[in-house]
Amino acid sequence: MSIEFAGIPALFMSFIATVVLSRIGIPIIRAKKMGQPIRDDGPESHHAKSGVPTMGGILMVIPVLLIALVFGGDRSGWLVLLGMLFLGAVGFIDDYEKLTKKQSLGLDERQKIILQVSLAAVLVVLYGLLTQQPHLQFIPFSRQAIDFSVFAYPLYLFVIVGCVNAANLTDGLDGLNSLVSLFVFFAYAWIAHLQGQVGAMVGALSFAGALIAFLFFNANPASIFMGDTGSMAIGGAVAMLSIVTKTVWFLPIIGIIYVIEAASVLIQTFYYRRTGGKRIFLMSPIHHHYELKGVPEQKIVIWFGMISLLAALLGVWMYRGVL
Repeated sequence: MSIEFAGIPALFMSFIATVVLSRIGIPIIRAKKMGQPIRDDGPESHHAKSGVPTMGGILMVIPVLLIALVFGGDRSGWLVLLGMLFLGAVGFIDDYEKLTKKQSLGLDERQKIILQVSLAAVLVVLYGLLTQQPHLQFIPFSRQAIDFSVFAYPLYLFVIVGCVNAANLTDGLDGLNSLVSLFVFFAYAWIAHLQGQVGAMVGALSFAGALIAFLFFNANPASIFMGDTGSMAIGGAVAMLSIVTKTVWFLPIIGIIYVIEAASVLIQTFYYRRTGGKRIFLMSPIHHHYELKGVPEQKIVIWFGMISLLAALLGVWMYRGVL
């Protein structure tokens, strides 16, 4: 199936399904008092968001899964969906723990990383078994795919776990992760189309359609948050898209905002420990730094979204150069 007969209908069907499901689901989530607990050490302005319905990622994951079942799929498409489901399940457990404990912390870091690494390992093994030449990856500025041999597998493991946590860190402002990730999925849909991987393309465009719809409810002021369920599902899907399209070395470019957000946390933590409590940023991840500098939340989201769009276009342009 071509992009016209699979990708475009998948995008619109996912958009409509997410709108309908959100109209039905948000009042139910609100009625069950599944509100977002706010970090005590977060920006003071966020305390007003306490109680906003969370776990909205379910409202995106269900349409993406249904669209995949409607259009069928190939191995690459199912691997992307498994990435979404496996890591989204970790986020769901984390969200559920937060709601039951009525606090901003769910799973502890050790529990979270064990689950993420274990499920990522399963995905890597499945990719190795189901894919021809699983060791090959394209790299920027080279017209030949590079064989990473057995070193490819720990690389993929790192990409999955790293991308999931980076996407999770990006989900800190109304609409931020939704807008940033929208352009990432469009970029990977384009790359998958160029490779003729219809299943991966349908998965990427289905997620893009779901994110466009979700933005109507998630943009400031948000009526629902995606929660870790949504952000980790996004990270799992994006990571697997980079792996199945053999473009993991393009992911830091296409997903530059994920990299910036994660790097800001790592830099802040390292500097804080080395200097005995001094900080580089007013708060990390870096979007909170700009918030505390007085930049309006909507402006930060637009800035980051535009950077994501330009990075996505740059990544696709660089990929076309290796063809």
